[in-house]
Parts: sequence; C-alpha cells; structure tokens
Amino acid sequence: MGDSVGKRTLMNLKVQVSMRVLTLGAALASMGLMITNREVASVYGIAFEAKYSDSSAFRYLVFAYIAISAVTLFTLAWACLAVRRGGFIFALFFFDLVIIFYMNNIYIYIYIYICIFL
Repeated sequence: MGDSVGKRTLMNLKVQVSMRVLTLGAALASMGLMITNREVASVYGIAFEAKYSDSSAFRYLVFAYIAISAVTLFTLAWACLAVRRGGFIFALFFFDLVIIFYMNNIYIYIYIYICIFL
C-alpha cells in the first residue's frame, strides 16, 4: 500500500512539474513575441509603426507575463523540493491558492488604474 501512495505522489509531482514548465515556456514565448513584434501599416502612403509600448494594455500584459514567469519559477523550484520532502506538497497547493487570489486582485487594481489614469 505504501508503494502505491509513493507512485501516486511521484506521478502527481511529475504532472505538476511538467505543467509548470509548459506554463513558463508559454509565458516567456508570449512575452518575447509581444516585446519584439513590430508592425508597419501603410494608409494612403503614410507608414505607421506599432509597438507593444504604444499601448498601455500591451505593457500591462508584458508585466503580467513577467509576474507569471517569476511565480512559476518559484513554484517549480518548490515542486522539485517537494519530491524529497512530502510535507511541502500541501504547502505548495496552499501557496498556489494564495497566489491565484492575490494576483487576481492585483490585476484588477492595475487594470482599473490603467483605465482611469493612462
């Protein structure tokens, strides 16, 4: 019975680590595309260049991706430590819940600030 619980815990941690690596890769790829992407449009012979820094919404998304990457790196290291110590698994779950609640509130406040002041 103990062997079954150990295999299940190890499988759970493998899934957590793989999901966190996928999240980190997607966030970094999205951030990289938004920062380096430029588009030039020509309207009646006048060329306009669009960059991510021209829009406050895109700047907000870049900072959101930076925050997501930082938190994901932290929890990835924590998940790797949880392989060695079983007590960290619940702490990791609790930390994820706290971060989700905190980040959602922060994003709402930042969005309101951007809408009002920028």
